[in-house]
Amino acid sequence: MKSIGKIVKIIIVSIIVILIATILSFELWFFEYYHLPPVSFVKVESTRTKLINGIESYQSIDDFKSYLGHNSLQWKVDEDGKPTPKGRPPFNIYEITIDNYSHLGFGGELTVVFFNNRLLEARFFPSDVKNYITALEKDGIRFDNNQEAKLSPYTLVLIATDYKERQYVGWSDTRLEKEFDLWIKRYS
Repeated sequence: MKSIGKIVKIIIVSIIVILIATILSFELWFFEYYHLPPVSFVKVESTRTKLINGIESYQSIDDFKSYLGHNSLQWKVDEDGKPTPKGRPPFNIYEITIDNYSHLGFGGELTVVFFNNRLLEARFFPSDVKNYITALEKDGIRFDNNQEAKLSPYTLVLIATDYKERQYVGWSDTRLEKEFDLWIKRYS
């Protein structure tokens, strides 16, 4: 009889713990979703951060195309033309790819990604990745064990591999990355 009483107590305590954990999880989600200050997802910050080769974050698509024209660079466009569903903030992805880009004497492909008409990230696929990374390190970029480097004020440089198994060096604005991730977390 005493062992049945102990089992009942354990079950009751377990149920109470699960209920408390569920309530706390819901409250954290509710607070994050409804009580955080709103984010416009289109605001252009006054302070930009330099990405690859002096290209700056938060440039508009038209400003970047003008930069390309001044430098006689040819490009192609890949646009996510899906409209944002009603009741959600805008979510537009636009990519410009330059096949014959050069940085630090290395040729390769540069893909520039825009989130809601703000330059978010540049991905450089050099033809010689290993020596390009060595050149970046000689240029003062120090990668940590995660193959990332942070540059002031808001630049993250990382070594990564895309879905086609191509290695690249990415340059992004950490503020826009957080905003992009927040949109995904809240609305997808």
